[in-house]
Amino acid sequence: MKKILIVGAGPTGLTAAVELARRGVIADVIEKRPGPSQLSRAVGILPASMNILEPSGVAEKIRDEAIAYDQVILHSGDREVARISLHNDDSKKRLWGLAQD
Repeated sequence: MKKILIVGAGPTGLTAAVELARRGVIADVIEKRPGPSQLSRAVGILPASMNILEPSGVAEKIRDEAIAYDQVILHSGDREVARISLHNDDSKKRLWGLAQD
């Protein structure tokens, strides 16, 4: 039997472990930090990521906890330079926001 080691218990490492487990492969996960981070390095979750997470049931839980982004506003100093609508009624094509911590 092959052994799999996942180095890093962040979102990518844990997602890899969940997806492997769904396929009957239990991986060992190691992390150098003593506990969960209190900070987020990313907040946005793209539709492609949600598609990957859908079969495990995680995407549904993310939608329950996350906020759906409606727009992005870009600033240069105090001045607004662009406003981009992200509104989409199809939850499968939305950009979701959920802090990693």
